[in-house]
Amino acid sequence: MRKSNAKFALFISFACMAAIGAGLYFSIQLANKYSQQLSVFNENGEMQTQISNSYNYSDTIYGEEQTNNVTVQDAIAEFSYNNISFISYSESWNSAKLELLAHELFENTHGDEIAYVARVELHDDNYDEYAGLHRNSYEKYSLPIAINRLLPSDMTLDFSTLSSVIVLTGANENTTVESMARTLSHEYGHHFTQYYFGFTGTLADMATRYALLRNESGMPVYSVITDWDSYLDNHMWDLQEIAAEDYVYFMGSPTAKQQIDFLDNRELASLYASSEKEYNDYINQTMLTLNSYPHENPVLTAPSQVNGLAEYYYGFVDNEVPAYTELTPVYGDMEMSISQTAPGSYTMTWTNPWPYNIVSYTLVAYDSNDYILKPIKTISGDEDASAQFGIQRLISGQNEYTISDIIDTLGFVRFRIVAVFSDGTAVFSDPYDVTF
Repeated sequence: MRKSNAKFALFISFACMAAIGAGLYFSIQLANKYSQQLSVFNENGEMQTQISNSYNYSDTIYGEEQTNNVTVQDAIAEFSYNNISFISYSESWNSAKLELLAHELFENTHGDEIAYVARVELHDDNYDEYAGLHRNSYEKYSLPIAINRLLPSDMTLDFSTLSSVIVLTGANENTTVESMARTLSHEYGHHFTQYYFGFTGTLADMATRYALLRNESGMPVYSVITDWDSYLDNHMWDLQEIAAEDYVYFMGSPTAKQQIDFLDNRELASLYASSEKEYNDYINQTMLTLNSYPHENPVLTAPSQVNGLAEYYYGFVDNEVPAYTELTPVYGDMEMSISQTAPGSYTMTWTNPWPYNIVSYTLVAYDSNDYILKPIKTISGDEDASAQFGIQRLISGQNEYTISDIIDTLGFVRFRIVAVFSDGTAVFSDPYDVTF
């Protein structure tokens, strides 16, 4: 090869490497404004109210510099899957369990965007503050360069690209894939929607195709965060949080959308009398399921009932759009009524508008801000629609068993019924407010 040809080949090689690096850098379409997103409920349905300072990074968030100075401890275990690092800082998660979590992540419906997840971290603290965190991070990558021995063998092309980091907390308490699945799906929903929907964290987000589909007249949906405390207080109305919840509803993994047959307090008393172990197993399972928590926002129209919304989500991937049950604007009469059967003991009854065993109904209690307090009972449509809560006593032989909750001490409780169909359609009833 002549010298001029060698120079030309070298120029072309560098140009190709630069093009590859530029393509990788600019191809990701994640929003830079929303550098963090929180899931403000842990898997037991307990509301979390503030951001943690336990992680060692510095990001610009909503125009304010957030610097965390606490040093992250050494990793307990690591596992790599499809170029995504799964890192545990909890003794409860070893490499074998991280491998299961890795496969769980890929059970969420995804497309090419999953290549831009850098890592998933599991931490044992901060669960009282938030269950999950998604943030964008410029990750450094290196490409080896080897051109017919014209360059040093260890020479690389270094570049950075915007990638996602998912943090899951409470790893000492949530020790199974099942207990982590919904939060993982929600945080991945932030990655998916930021990649495809053109979110910027500005008022312009309200003019995106997603917002035009999802926003409803008269609802306090917003896209610009000016105050962190206000964001946490109005978490369910943030446009990007709604989008992440819609992702779980439409595209979450089967485990993220698991269902549980919830037991009321009378049934729990009977379960405790028969088997304390089975009672504890029930109490320790996640309370956030498709049939109790299909969406953080129970006020907006259920995602499957928004015309064109499912098609919009699935338009970015190769999967076919599932067929959801189409319901009338009035989802049927799930009228509720309450009676007091003894001091501190109550019975709630309601109407099943779809009286079929393939439709389930779950009575759920909320506070005045529409945040979930607890699921109370699940029945199928062909069963009597009633549930007992408050103080419930069971006498068995020489023993008396008492199960109690504090719902009636809260002063105000809002009840809803969550109806779930066999195709995954889940809808909320109108609220039924009770002042005790």
